[in-house]
Amino acid sequence: MSATSAIALVGGGPRGVSLLERVVSALAERADPDATRIDVYLIDDVEVGAGRVWRTDQTRELCMNTLADAVTLFTDDSVQMVGTVRPGPTLYEWAILAAHAEAPDARTAEIVAAIPAPRRAGFAEAPVRAGFASDYAGELGALRPESHPSRSLYGEYIAWALARVIRVAPDGVRVHTRTGRVRAIVERGGRQELQITDAEGGATEITVDAVVLATGWLANLPTAEERQLSASVSARPELVWVAPGNPVDQDLSRVPAGEDVIIRGLGMGFFDTV
Repeated sequence: MSATSAIALVGGGPRGVSLLERVVSALAERADPDATRIDVYLIDDVEVGAGRVWRTDQTRELCMNTLADAVTLFTDDSVQMVGTVRPGPTLYEWAILAAHAEAPDARTAEIVAAIPAPRRAGFAEAPVRAGFASDYAGELGALRPESHPSRSLYGEYIAWALARVIRVAPDGVRVHTRTGRVRAIVERGGRQELQITDAEGGATEITVDAVVLATGWLANLPTAEERQLSASVSARPELVWVAPGNPVDQDLSRVPAGEDVIIRGLGMGFFDTV
């Protein structure tokens, strides 16, 4: 009977899914794939296959700061790496391919014809979520290579890429998804025990042979300046302070209408707030 090993990837957004694609690709190339069975756990506390920032249930008013045709979760010949290149579509190509598959027209047909065949083949390896093209019809109809897509559209692309990886995983490789927050990683006898809490407070444990943290964007603990600012606001009930965070999680409804506002910083969060 073959032995079994386990790997945990903590973070189910683009980093985790991209890493999973490389892990599965490498395992598919083993000389003796039946020698060891591999369990791969992909864990995220918000949405496995999108992550917190790109989750698919957020407002579509929030967009990416990257162009649609410059985003991909797949490798090509320009990547210096170990392992085989397994092509797939960019975000833009994937969206157009999905739109064309559901409701083909002259515009999408012309774009699809220009997509390299290996990328089209990668698209065909997994179905797109039922109803996706209808749900995003307005955005897909206006999408161009230089568009700034909605963050939820990118989340849909990540979720599809995850589904594709699971479908093409070789025999002997099992991919498990878990929704929950990893609270601790404890070394036990040369293996790692992950202690996970779900949204309802339920606790589970997974023991693996290796852990990779692919958490992407993380909230920071308050700085000394932020703690001082929070204390000052607490002493003045007429003031409202919205702490730094993911814009989709910030409660701007607390800011009274018509009042003057100070926004600290001129990065992407500034534009999200405005």
